[in-house]
Amino acid sequence: MRSRKLRPGHRRPAALAAVALAALCASASALAVATAPPGKTQLVTRPSGSAPIEPSAAADSLLSGARTVSADGRYVAFLSRADGLLPGADDDLAFGAYVKDRQTGEVLLASRADGPGGAPVEVFALGISLSAAGGAIRVAFSTTAALDPADANSQPDVYVRNLTTGATVLASRASGAAGAPGNGASFFPALSGDGTHVSFTTLSTNLAGDADAVPDVHLRDLVAGTTVLVSRQSFIAGGAKGNGPSVLSLPDADGSHVAFTSSATNLDAADANTRTDVYLGTSPARSPSRRSSAGPTASASPSATRPWTGSRRSAPTAATSPSSRTRPT
Repeated sequence: MRSRKLRPGHRRPAALAAVALAALCASASALAVATAPPGKTQLVTRPSGSAPIEPSAAADSLLSGARTVSADGRYVAFLSRADGLLPGADDDLAFGAYVKDRQTGEVLLASRADGPGGAPVEVFALGISLSAAGGAIRVAFSTTAALDPADANSQPDVYVRNLTTGATVLASRASGAAGAPGNGASFFPALSGDGTHVSFTTLSTNLAGDADAVPDVHLRDLVAGTTVLVSRQSFIAGGAKGNGPSVLSLPDADGSHVAFTSSATNLDAADANTRTDVYLGTSPARSPSRRSSAGPTASASPSATRPWTGSRRSAPTAATSPSSRTRPT
């Protein structure tokens, strides 16, 4: 993988950068989804159905993160301290992660421990992300709650919950199904469009290629169980990590590219200032066949050999074709 600074006139990554920046800003215009009734602004942060939150249970709700609206506009993810969204299930006046189904009017609590009826947990109000593809709804959030037996660091960690299956998994950890949890705070999660990858910012010093507490961007493959450092000069060449903070990030549809912001001065020879710039981590060996005009569902299961390994890979075979790759829980 090579990190490339986005310059004016560099057409190929420009579109992705524009999408990344728009999502990272989490602007209110994101709620003006295509399926909204013409000319009508809809209230999203309300209980299931059409009833408003009772005044005594009202509290702040906010958008914080990347990709918080599903591609078809049906689902909206948000953070809220309101107790009236799910009376009896989340009455602690702490931030929770919610998903609104605009088609049915139902409100779902995403910040739960593992299991269909997992206990509600408070979330760290630095990012939430949504993916609704391939028949599953996934939400990434950050919390200090220990939702994994190995999570004993008392720091915010990134988890991903599958609202369809009720599974909640720790994402901010080293490679391996039981990789060591990051030993520093992890936040600002961002899911790929198909929900197979999640990028996040971390202060951890025990994740591959990152031994300092400067904020860096990592990417977790939720299917393969691998975690790689994104904010570095060139992954293929084993390039040095950025020498300054790298914070906000957003993967593309299948995690092959990650846009991120950084104030590092060693990621591109043309960037010697310490101002924040936008970079794109990508793989030159990325197969054109990974793209499909059929939308997120068709590209939801990339081949088992990921370009983030730093090696060139051949075209997918029958054993590693997009249709055969196992989906994350």
